[in-house]
Amino acid sequence: MPPPRKHGNMSLGEVIWAARKAKRMSLREVAQALGVSAAAVSQWENDGVKPTANNRAALASLLSIDPASMLELLIDERDSVATPSNQLKYGGAAEGVRALDRAGEHVLDLPLPVFAMRFSDGITHLSNEATDEEIRPAFAIKVKNAFGVLVYGDDMKPAYEAGDRVLIYPDRPVYPGRDVLLLTADRQAKLRRLLEISDTHWIVQQWNPPKREKLPRSEWPQALWIESVRRR
Repeated sequence: MPPPRKHGNMSLGEVIWAARKAKRMSLREVAQALGVSAAAVSQWENDGVKPTANNRAALASLLSIDPASMLELLIDERDSVATPSNQLKYGGAAEGVRALDRAGEHVLDLPLPVFAMRFSDGITHLSNEATDEEIRPAFAIKVKNAFGVLVYGDDMKPAYEAGDRVLIYPDRPVYPGRDVLLLTADRQAKLRRLLEISDTHWIVQQWNPPKREKLPRSEWPQALWIESVRRR
């Protein structure tokens, strides 16, 4: 990496690199302290991958970096690519779910963790840990515990397609007519339209192919509110 620029012009990776050098720590030493690989730290320093919120906090503590400055740098770098040529195109969403229109409408207070739906052995699961972060929509700034989900599969097409990202409000009560993320204790996951709620079951609708399902609440204890969709 080239010598760091003045702090006002440094990238997040350069700040991490400079702070590590100031502490006279090797990549391996930082990696061991954080419980990650040396390759991961190298990617952070070269701005290939951004560290997660937890890793940024750990880096700030370990390398004596101001956490607020790290977040400001992250915001600046993300804002710099939200130009008209790079704006994502968003399509319509199911009724009652916001469709985000422009990348420029996003505002950060804290990054939004994103979990991925993954398909294995005929079952879709939600990842145990966040696989990415993204800019938090302005309307979600004060929503506690909100998170994003990267959609897998087309069983809810055209409402949701593989590669879309949905915003989840896990603490908001759901009701019939809303789209929801359903989860089992071992994080099996389904996106569905909620039709009815009984004491024992969720009655839900799959769109593609059309199919009505009766899911036991004892097996699917969580039905989480989908607030918005961002098209791939």
